[in-house]
Amino acid sequence: MSGVFISYRAVNDGYAAPLVHKGLVPVFGEDRVFFDPETVKAGDDVPERIRRRLRASTVLIVEIGPNWFEVKDIDGNRRLDNWKDFVRWEVRKAFKWNLHVVPVLLDGAEFPADPQLPKDIAALARKKRMRLRREHTEADLAALVVEMKRFVPTLPQTDGSTNGGSPSATTVVDQRRSMRVKGGVKNSILSQGDVNVRRFR
Repeated sequence: MSGVFISYRAVNDGYAAPLVHKGLVPVFGEDRVFFDPETVKAGDDVPERIRRRLRASTVLIVEIGPNWFEVKDIDGNRRLDNWKDFVRWEVRKAFKWNLHVVPVLLDGAEFPADPQLPKDIAALARKKRMRLRREHTEADLAALVVEMKRFVPTLPQTDGSTNGGSPSATTVVDQRRSMRVKGGVKNSILSQGDVNVRRFR
């Protein structure tokens, strides 16, 4: 099996992970795009489900928001420094299993000159980065789809379908609008039925 695994921080990725998931599924299919709030079901062993899906993937998208490098746990420790941290574990295993790792910088996020990454994920700093910006969502998401096509088979095209192409402008804009609220972006997609998953991110 091949596919795309979306790694994200719930605390600073309230819109991008579900948007990327919804943009990739029509092109590659539900079975080839892993986003845990949508893919992990009630009663699943969460760590085991994540391990199996990551092991079966060919690409890891690492979504990096403005505070990704400094997010802290409830004790005030940087989460990346904890070897059990879900995101660090995903990146570490992706390198071990020779997945194609694609960092995606969200909005104004930048990769620090000295990110002080743990040794087991230090290679992330050498990877070519892509961007996903709210003001350029359609173009950035389309570019991400093109990159994923290098490693993941697309769905067979049917009469009148747009599978295998980029998400339409209308689809992307509608998805983005559906997640907006007065003060920014709402977290409803990440807060329905995935409490156990979010706790680890």
